[in-house]
This record gives sequence, structure tokens and C-alpha cells, in this order.
Amino acid sequence: IRVVPGSTADTAKIEYQGQTKLVAQWEADAALELARGNGRRAVEIYDVILTAFPQYAKAWYNKAVTLQTAMRDFNGALAAYETAERLLPGNLDVLHNKAKLLSEMRRNREALAVYDQVLQSNPNYIKSLEGASALLINTGQPDRAVPFLERAVKIYQNAGKDPYRAQQLLATALTNMGRSKEALKLIDTALGSHPEDDSLWEARGVALSN
Repeated sequence: IRVVPGSTADTAKIEYQGQTKLVAQWEADAALELARGNGRRAVEIYDVILTAFPQYAKAWYNKAVTLQTAMRDFNGALAAYETAERLLPGNLDVLHNKAKLLSEMRRNREALAVYDQVLQSNPNYIKSLEGASALLINTGQPDRAVPFLERAVKIYQNAGKDPYRAQQLLATALTNMGRSKEALKLIDTALGSHPEDDSLWEARGVALSN
């Protein structure tokens, strides 16, 4: 691997196996391989970039996402997220995805701590509101999920967006708390816009059975 310097990593070039490309072009190649379902090749390309630029946080982040979602290499993904986090301290996208990964690894306490870190920095970070809430529901703490989901619904509504996924999660939390009437009201509202959604009908059946 040979580096042709530029003013930044984005404008530098990397020569590898007879090909000389801008870093952005190597990144595009990695994204294309991922789209083709070849996660291993995408990771190899990110490793080429990181050999040339080991402090390039964006490549560490994208490698982590690829390892998590395409390769299901959770330990490798966690190591890559932690490197990205060190290079971009406080970056909410990195932290959110790290929390999501920790949840998949069943490291629930650590995941919730990272979600809390995100939400302390930005209480309206919608993906972490929903991610933390799903984890709280799944770990038997629906009462803690309710205020997060009520906030998420308001954020969607204020932005003119459909809140039905947050409403569905909120309905699940309420059902688990024995508040089935409130849950049914939310589900019926969501079904008004999404009558074809089987998961909403399933949630309605669960609420009715309680």
C-alpha cells in the first residue's frame, strides 16, 4: 500500500494492487461490495484505507457497521466502534450504533448506559429514544420506556412525520404495564394509516388478550 498525499484523507490517494484511487473512491468500492452482499470484501477495502490512514474515524465507523450488520462479527464491530469513538469523542451516531450492538450482544446494562449517554447529550435523538425503549421493554422495564416513547411520538408529530412505529412501541409498553385500553387507542390510531401492517394487528391482539 502506497499513499499519494493530499490535504486531507478525502483528497489523498491510495495505491493498492496496481490501482491508484482517491480515498473516497475506495470508500465507494466498499459501499458497492456491501450492496452486492460481499461484506468480507468491503471490510478488506476498509482495512486498506485504515492501513494508510489509521486515524480516519469515518472508515472505522463504516467498518464497524459492516462487521455488525453484514458479517455479524460483534467483537470486531465493537473494537471498531470503540476506535471510532476515541477518534470522534461524543459523536452520537457512533455511540448509538455501539449501544445497538451491545444490545444485540445481550450486554444490556452497558447498552442502556450508552443510550443514556446519547440522550443526555441530545434528549431528542430519535433513534436512541426508540432503541433504548425497545431494550427497556424487552428487559421488563416498560415503565421507563413510556416517557421516552411519548417524547418520540411528539418529535415525529412536530416534524410532520408519521409516528406509528413509536406509537406501536409505546402501545407494547402500555400493554406490558396492564394499560391495555390506552394501548388499543394508540394501535387503532396507527392502523388508521397502516391497515396493512400485520405487526400492528398482532399488537392489537396481544392488547385485547390482556
